[in-house]
Amino acid sequence: MGRKSKKTDIVETAEELFSKFGLKRITVKEICKKSDVSKATFYNHFDNKNDLIKFIFNKLLEEGYEWLDELEKQDLSFKEEVQKIIEYKKEKATQMKSLFISEYLDESPEMAEFYQNYKERSLKRSIEWVKRCQKEGKIREALHPKFIMKMFRMTIKMMKNEKLANLYQNYTQYIEEVFEFLFYGILPRDEK
Repeated sequence: MGRKSKKTDIVETAEELFSKFGLKRITVKEICKKSDVSKATFYNHFDNKNDLIKFIFNKLLEEGYEWLDELEKQDLSFKEEVQKIIEYKKEKATQMKSLFISEYLDESPEMAEFYQNYKERSLKRSIEWVKRCQKEGKIREALHPKFIMKMFRMTIKMMKNEKLANLYQNYTQYIEEVFEFLFYGILPRDEK
């Protein structure tokens, strides 16, 4: 197995530092020092820190698309598929929360616009998934895909609510209840 490229070293180091200290706090100099590359090497690959951040976010988005493509190939029930998607989104949202994104975006209109476009691209792909599920009869066609996506986002937020979780004997029971609540509204209804 060969040596990783300098670009890979830079990206992996930046991801590690950003997740520990946030986007705002870390400088190009710190990334270069920790990844053992010169600033010239950094600037051969990226225009600036914002360019690096955009690269990382696009990489995350593409990884998410690849993950979803692989998930769609599996022989899962709809409920299992949704559970995996929500768990994946929860994990990614937790990772991204540690980047202190909002703090950084407040200071950079360029990055705020980029992040908004990133979220819109992600939403578009998610809506495509919902429409596919509607065509396959897994989700009621009468429901608007954007409404469904909003409910998924609310479900993920609900899963993080410690006060609600404490009402249950264990966290698994709580998550199951959240899923049961969510599925009541989106599973096809038996017309008989």
